[in-house]
Amino acid sequence: MAVRVTFSSITLMRYHAVRARIRAQSEKTDCVGNTGTATGDKITIAWTYDEGAQKLAFTCTERPWWKSEGFVSSKILSLMEAL
Repeated sequence: MAVRVTFSSITLMRYHAVRARIRAQSEKTDCVGNTGTATGDKITIAWTYDEGAQKLAFTCTERPWWKSEGFVSSKILSLMEAL
């Protein structure tokens, strides 16, 4: 099952800050416009930002079996809480 986490009320300025933090913490990042993927610590996360709705959605597309869904969710939440 894929881990999905969505955040509301994300301004464009905050989205840019999140994207910069993702780049700084990832081993590999691919970002085009408002979508992207990042890989680090054997976990791959994809995201989509909807500027009009101010929503940022993350989906874990790959993770090793020993890293639980809760672990992945907590990593995403800590990324957002720091901003």
